[in-house]
Order: sequence, then C-alpha cells, then structure tokens
Amino acid sequence: MRASQIDLQLFGILKEQLWKTFSLFKSQFREAFEPELHAALQLVMYRFSIYESGALYDAQLQNLKYRN
Repeated sequence: MRASQIDLQLFGILKEQLWKTFSLFKSQFREAFEPELHAALQLVMYRFSIYESGALYDAQLQNLKYRN
C-alpha cells in the first residue's frame, strides 16, 4: 500500500467520525462549515504527525522523516 493511500484512508476515517459528531446538528451547519472542518481536521493531522515527529503517519511506519 502506498504511503499517500494510507494518509487518505486515515483522513477518511477521521472525517467520518467528525461527520458523525455533527450529525446531530442541522445539515445546513455542516454544509456551511465543511471547508473549515476539513482545514481543522488537516491541522489536527499535521499537529500530531509532522509537528510532533517530523513525518506523516505513513512515513513514520517506514521510518522516514522530513529534513531541510
């Protein structure tokens, strides 16, 4: 499995959980704030992957790190 596919699947799982959280609200709320929710979810993924360890989750599995 390619690294980008793992990232997309992880994002999909987190997005599904987030949508379940907002299922109690009106659908108009989720539609109105969908771009912001995507950005927040990507920020969370960034915070707990690249910011913490220097690599995305899939790259951590392969022992890869970003460097300057």
